[in-house]
Amino acid sequence: MMTSGNASLEGGSSGGLPRTPVVDDQAVAGVDEVSAPADEGRKSMLLRLDPQVYKALARWAADDNRSVNAQIEILLREALHKAGRAPKNLPPLRRPGRPPNA
Repeated sequence: MMTSGNASLEGGSSGGLPRTPVVDDQAVAGVDEVSAPADEGRKSMLLRLDPQVYKALARWAADDNRSVNAQIEILLREALHKAGRAPKNLPPLRRPGRPPNA
């Protein structure tokens, strides 16, 4: 079933179920290829935060002389370790400063 846009929808008005969009697997697979980070070992993602949470993270990161991104990664790694969910082969974080010449 097609709607006025280009999105295809499953389900109908029968049964009172909400309509859910059908996701094109090829379109989703292409997302990672388009937004792949330059560093092959890193994954890029969008994170939406409450502005007050971001400000608190930014202050904490500045206190520790880190970027907000590095602060978030450290917090996530600590949470993974605490929960016993950290991957066994997780490489250590890169040291602060400029990356080494390859």
